[in-house]
Amino acid sequence: MKNSIVTLLVHFSLLLSFPFSAFAHEITTNATTYEVNDWVEVTYRFTGSNYNSDCWVGLFAPVGIPQMKTIAKEGVVSTQPFVSTAPIKYILCSQGGEKQNTGKYAFRMNNYRQDVFFALFDGGLVTPTEVKRSNPIKVKFPNAPMHLRLSLTRNLGEMMLGWTAKEPTASFIEYGYNKNDLSSKGEAGYVETYGKEDLCGPPGNGSGWFEPGFSFYAIIPAIVGKENVAKECFYRVGSDASGWSDVHSFTQKSPEHLETPSEQVNILVTADVGATELDGSHYHWEEPNASSTYRWMHGAAHADLAVHIGDLAYATGYESKWENFMSQIEPLSSSLPYMVGLGNHERDFANTGSIGGNDSGGECGMATRHRFRMPTPDHDSDRFWYSFDISGLVHMVMIDTEVALGPGSDQYAFLESDLKAVNRTRTPWVVIMGHRPMYFGGNGGYHVYGGGVLHFAELEALFIQNNVDLCLWGHVHNLMTTCPVKNGTCVAKGQAPVHVVIGNGGQSLTPYLPSTDVPEWVEYKMSNFGWNELVVSDYGKKLAVNMYNDEDDSLYHSVELSKRGE
Repeated sequence: MKNSIVTLLVHFSLLLSFPFSAFAHEITTNATTYEVNDWVEVTYRFTGSNYNSDCWVGLFAPVGIPQMKTIAKEGVVSTQPFVSTAPIKYILCSQGGEKQNTGKYAFRMNNYRQDVFFALFDGGLVTPTEVKRSNPIKVKFPNAPMHLRLSLTRNLGEMMLGWTAKEPTASFIEYGYNKNDLSSKGEAGYVETYGKEDLCGPPGNGSGWFEPGFSFYAIIPAIVGKENVAKECFYRVGSDASGWSDVHSFTQKSPEHLETPSEQVNILVTADVGATELDGSHYHWEEPNASSTYRWMHGAAHADLAVHIGDLAYATGYESKWENFMSQIEPLSSSLPYMVGLGNHERDFANTGSIGGNDSGGECGMATRHRFRMPTPDHDSDRFWYSFDISGLVHMVMIDTEVALGPGSDQYAFLESDLKAVNRTRTPWVVIMGHRPMYFGGNGGYHVYGGGVLHFAELEALFIQNNVDLCLWGHVHNLMTTCPVKNGTCVAKGQAPVHVVIGNGGQSLTPYLPSTDVPEWVEYKMSNFGWNELVVSDYGKKLAVNMYNDEDDSLYHSVELSKRGE
């Protein structure tokens, strides 16, 4: 009996010598498959010593990656958790309950085009170590086409249609002007993807890498004939092998219609938005208000197109965030042209030709150019500037503030030629759009020609010489409007552009401090979230920028512009 007791005590002491957490942690899910908009409930048990501070649960892909461990911070945009494969999103375990170190949490799923899993971590967000992972959850429709987006082309009346899919076989379009008769057929003229090796630094080519799928681009040709018509065009994309998207639609206007001045044009404008995880989980650079901005924009009546002036997803190298962003804009981008510009968080990386530091997290514009094909001079270079006309009333120019734009640069030459060619008798309004603002304020100061951009003075002179009416900017996360202003001095209406900063789309706000003296060129300022609309009305006689509240869609402010001599 004594020997038995000794043996039992030895076995018990050996048991205690093993790390209890090595076999006692648990994580399970209530699902074996998933599709977009599914909710997956994760249940977990943590037996480490510090449940509230050390325990967290993340969603990951791909299945089969090695056990995840702590890594060093990967540059200025790197965020916790510092782990070898960045989570798509995560929660602190205490978000799912604190009772006896157990909890459960429901995660909302996108279609990530691959199987996924959840993992339980010890060590907190700074020194994390994976201690348990769930069984894989299989994606139901890995090849489904998704992320539909429209954009204008250089040819009047055409529409560029883009989408994403896992395999290059989902390359066809069917469309028509009756929802039940999609008898017109087409195929993507461009099918492309990119890999880790195409990015210029971390975290994009490190812990933040996520498979982007293939992007497809096809042209829906202009309406044939000389009729002045606008028709609802119905379409779907995919293939019999991959499956087809739902049928979507947009209003397509004939070239004749587009060359005839309209009574009114409505253009949705925003900047610096990001994306929102609707399940309350954490993710890289959280923007809880972003979904409200997209929802109000989608609900705006009679919109002709949307413009997003840089800082789109705020992925900055955490590539899985693009999945949520593209899904969140799809109700808008699938129903009207969604035109974008590059911001510092899409383009900038040291020693690559941009003006800033490493704000893109190694993307260097690649992730954006892959997902958005704009009417730029060429698709595969840094020349991300372009212009377009809307309904004979307004000429809009997207500039790229992240690369050279002063005299002698390709971009300045484009601007000189483009602005000079506008027929101001036919097209009364010219609007410039760019990310970094020429005039802005916040955090205790107001700035003329600031934001790290060289040659703003020469650019302003070019704008005034060509009678530019309005400049729309982002980058600074608030609202601001100016008087017609030249070199920091107000001038008569019509003698210089009015500047409007609209960087309040979703990313954390830049406050105005009450103790700071406000210069005379500031006419309105507000630090709150919202969305905006540019309205040209009365057949081009009036232009206004309306600024709306993200909470209840109420009007913050409206700025109306007057023409020279009127």
